[in-house]
Amino acid sequence: MILADVSYSMAAARVLSLFSILIPIYMSSAVLSASLANLTSSDNSSSNQPYDTQLISPDAWSSRRNRAAVTNREIVLGRRNRRAADYCPVIVEKEFYVTQLLHLRCLCQPINIRHRLLSWTVVPRDGQGEKPVLFDEEDRLELGTEFDMTIRHAQVTDSGIYYCRDTSRERLLVSYDLTVKPAKSGVRLSLVALSENPLPNRTAAEMTMFSLWSPWGQCNRCGGSGERARIGICHVESENFPEHLGTRKVFACDSENLPSFAREVFGEEIRRPGHTIPFYEIRRPDERRVEFCTEPCPIGICHVESENFPEHLGTRKVFACDSENLPSFAREVFGEEIRRPGHTIPSYEIRRPDERRVEFCTEPCPIEHSEDYNVDSSRIGVLGDSSGGNLAAAVALKLNRPEKKNLPPLRFQSLLYPALQALDFRTDSYKRGNSVDILTIDMMAFYWCLYLTGSYVRHPDFFSNNHIPPELRKRLYTVGSVRSKDNNSVMNLPDDMKDIVNPYFAPLVADDADLRGLPPAYILTCGFDVLRDDGIMYAKRLQTVDVPVVHDHLESAFHGIAVMGFKPFSYSLGRESLKKLADILRENL
Repeated sequence: MILADVSYSMAAARVLSLFSILIPIYMSSAVLSASLANLTSSDNSSSNQPYDTQLISPDAWSSRRNRAAVTNREIVLGRRNRRAADYCPVIVEKEFYVTQLLHLRCLCQPINIRHRLLSWTVVPRDGQGEKPVLFDEEDRLELGTEFDMTIRHAQVTDSGIYYCRDTSRERLLVSYDLTVKPAKSGVRLSLVALSENPLPNRTAAEMTMFSLWSPWGQCNRCGGSGERARIGICHVESENFPEHLGTRKVFACDSENLPSFAREVFGEEIRRPGHTIPFYEIRRPDERRVEFCTEPCPIGICHVESENFPEHLGTRKVFACDSENLPSFAREVFGEEIRRPGHTIPSYEIRRPDERRVEFCTEPCPIEHSEDYNVDSSRIGVLGDSSGGNLAAAVALKLNRPEKKNLPPLRFQSLLYPALQALDFRTDSYKRGNSVDILTIDMMAFYWCLYLTGSYVRHPDFFSNNHIPPELRKRLYTVGSVRSKDNNSVMNLPDDMKDIVNPYFAPLVADDADLRGLPPAYILTCGFDVLRDDGIMYAKRLQTVDVPVVHDHLESAFHGIAVMGFKPFSYSLGRESLKKLADILRENL
């Protein structure tokens, strides 16, 4: 099973909250045979790694020893004390899962070779013959500064054998046998936060079966806590493979080139109708490992570019706006004049600010474009905690609308101590927990007021529970058609308050008709939480309209417990609740 999170934060700029996460649980990260430049041998400690991590290029590659040091990650997995030259030209045929990006490095390059003497060619699977690689304008295929090739949004048509050659010597440097194919099911998930270990290596008959791990992917969220993942693909390694296979010592477990005796050692016998000779299949699952991560959001830094900078600046054509090396005439063109006391010559300063770009997805865009995200559209769910539970419930309601039936249906919704209504700040849990809980009436009144109206002017009315007419508050405790009789109360509200009965703002006020047909739900509530009754009431509302619900109530827990199972908090109840959530997601997705 593969888990990936897509941030869904429509209200993040207006509500101080934990956060909401839209979770596409997906299997269709394309399976790609690819360069070992992007792979590491194991996720475990060094005792579980049968591979060396250092290979130094020989003197023949450079007049300076170690100048062109090459690690085994950049060439091929090998035993200790092997020389890098033994693996040139490099021939790579490997499989791993990717979502968008693959790097193919042009290895074994002679020192100081000019890139115009190198070339990339490809022999596609469609039988067209060898042809030059065309680096397109949209940069899906991009050529890097070290003549490495990047393939973005890998497609089936990218399958083929890629060659990097030194044309000056008519010498092959590296070849990649790439196969892009649909993902397979049964991927094993392990979570670092729960101390779950990857599968161990297995050694038999002088062969080792192991998971060949990709590097950690990018963090799925910037400016806060996110997740990143890596993929481990089953491979078999041996020094005793037949000579006709060349120098290749590692094969994917499902590779057609893996010798049959390796399948017999590690596989299971399969009897096929009409065949007298048994067939063996290795059924070790591929793996996906997920861990928490944080990274800053990208920032746009002011620069100036020109082809006419003075020659003494060399080949540099771009300078930062605040660089001391930026020519003065560029400052005069783009800057503002500054008069300094005691100076007759004016100076100029460029005051263009640096930028931070943040994108919000106001619609369930990963679902509408599942193929672009390599998402299995049949296995998508939503998850949110606190105000994120509000957003996750709203997404489920929106996708349950008739006009959204053309989209893939949600399989599951998980709501952790969700905030689901702003009509009544005097429920039993609000009154009980106001003095002891992490959240208080005052805090929640402020958040809801800011979210609904865009300002805190009405905060005193929210706090005193006088922000709506008493008859409108009855909407929270009625079901069915009774809800349609309070329209006059809604119409009498100020314009900035009318959305208080919008189910996408407060899912608990949704009509029964809107709730019917929602996906199965998991709802977690805590005893020491002012939002306790929101979750309890929503669970009962869903059960009333025959939506399957698993409701866990932790009487001794407090708001936010599910994210406090690891350092610096490390509450045992938090670890247990997070583990149960992971088990439920595995079971339902």
